[in-house]
Amino acid sequence: DDGIFLIPGRPTGGCNVFVVKGQHKTILIDVGLPDDYHYLCSSLTQIGLCIDEIDMVLITHEHIDHVGCLPQLPKRIVVAAHERAANKFALGDQFTTMGGDFVRGAVSPHIDVHLADGAVIDLGGLQLRVIYSPGHCSGAVCFYEARRGILFTGDTVYAGGILGGI
Repeated sequence: DDGIFLIPGRPTGGCNVFVVKGQHKTILIDVGLPDDYHYLCSSLTQIGLCIDEIDMVLITHEHIDHVGCLPQLPKRIVVAAHERAANKFALGDQFTTMGGDFVRGAVSPHIDVHLADGAVIDLGGLQLRVIYSPGHCSGAVCFYEARRGILFTGDTVYAGGILGGI
């Protein structure tokens, strides 16, 4: 869709990343594993963007394959996640964030904004409503753009409508 791009997860792991470009802000939804940073930057270049043009990252949930390369992003980028996900990062909870399943060493990113159910992120011409959707994990959210009827689900709903671990 116009202003919305998919960066598919690499075959070796990681998650799909979405780029949403509004009139005032450009965001990423999820970012992938720690070793996905260069792939992410290269993919952004292919759609005419660079990492320095990203204003914010929205995290769908706390699993490492969705947040792993956050520490490598420029520090000025605002990172937003549900408060339950943020709490797990603050506590260094590597079990529930699945850190040990994909990487060695702790990855506990800092979350700047805690997202509540019903909150709206206005990008200019696009508005993403936060939908709290626990099930895959307790800190999961989806993002819904009502005008275009687009739902970003993270791992809450997989391709084909399969519920992710619920």
